[in-house]
Amino acid sequence: GLMYGMGPYKLADTLGISRQDAKLYWIKYRERYAKIFEWQEQCLEEARESGLVKTLIGRKRFLADINATNRMLQARAERIAINTPLQGTAADLVKKAMIDVDKLLKSKFKTTKMLLQVHDEIVLEAPEKDAEKIAQEVQTVMENAYELSVPMKVAYGIGKDWAKAH
Repeated sequence: GLMYGMGPYKLADTLGISRQDAKLYWIKYRERYAKIFEWQEQCLEEARESGLVKTLIGRKRFLADINATNRMLQARAERIAINTPLQGTAADLVKKAMIDVDKLLKSKFKTTKMLLQVHDEIVLEAPEKDAEKIAQEVQTVMENAYELSVPMKVAYGIGKDWAKAH
């Protein structure tokens, strides 16, 4: 919650601790992760100026209430302004990965099917004898779906069903 803008009062209520303890925790968290909070402030400043936020690849989300006089509406828009670049970018990356994986499957692994996507996971159905090879190639494709300043790491699991693959 702190990463998405939760304050000390909400933290105290959520954890069932005193407001004083929550405030100390909040201060230490902000000190330890100062760069994150600088980034959040930059997001909010840009959102207030432009009325929108963008994902890493440029998808826009408009925030009609970012400068609202109603503090509840403004706070909600602020949470969205911080969340969208993170969660929206994650969604963009997995969508791009799915497109790239689909191309791989159609060109090289025609009997393998992409069944569904769950958050940042892609669930495939593949012949058991080829599962490891396919998983490794899909891993490479997903890790290279978009060039970032830090490497994207992808783990995979193999099993008879989704639960067993975890």
